[in-house]
Amino acid sequence: MVNTSKWIHLPYKIARTMMPDSFIERFRLHNENFLPNLLKEIKIEDIPATLGGKNEEIQCQPAEQEQRVKPKSLESPSNLETIIILPGKRRQIYVDIKEKGNKLQWYFTTDSDISFGVFYEPPHQILSSNKAITGMRQGQEINTDELEMVYPWLKLSAKLVPEVDSIECTTPGRYWIIICNKSSWMRRKTVNLVIQLVYKDSGYAKQCHSDGTFGSCSKPFVADYLL
Repeated sequence: MVNTSKWIHLPYKIARTMMPDSFIERFRLHNENFLPNLLKEIKIEDIPATLGGKNEEIQCQPAEQEQRVKPKSLESPSNLETIIILPGKRRQIYVDIKEKGNKLQWYFTTDSDISFGVFYEPPHQILSSNKAITGMRQGQEINTDELEMVYPWLKLSAKLVPEVDSIECTTPGRYWIIICNKSSWMRRKTVNLVIQLVYKDSGYAKQCHSDGTFGSCSKPFVADYLL
């Protein structure tokens, strides 16, 4: 193997002590200065031209370019709201949707991993849960097992790359955004967050604050990603 990274040599030296001698004799690692070492055992006429030799018939297959998600824009939206989630706690943010087809989107960064998900509560259940909403400010938690999960419950870390996504609210009702730190016993988590409700017909957007109130925003941020 040629043109290997420098860091791989140390773990290979440790691993080769457990390998059979027959394998070690056939497998060798060379860094970017591999050509002089190859010429000790292989004629230059037998080395591919792409590796510095003279054989143009042998074609080396290049590595495939890494496929990863890339945002259209790295510009952060304005009016980020900072929330602190204590160890073993979670933050519950609800948005009442009156018309179907509107889009609920979010952008956030974190200083460590958190759990995140979105749940739907139908209108006929909202009246019976008013007590829970009032008590939410005192630490009472809603029972997500009784709600419909509309965005998967995921463990995320948006420390290096922000987390951006959205859902279409296909049914009127209450949508709960849950940000959870129950996996941590000692460390609190900091989340810089903005949630927007984008109306289907006008494209107008409102910012949804963590206390359940709405605020104006200049324009909706773009939550679409390109592969």
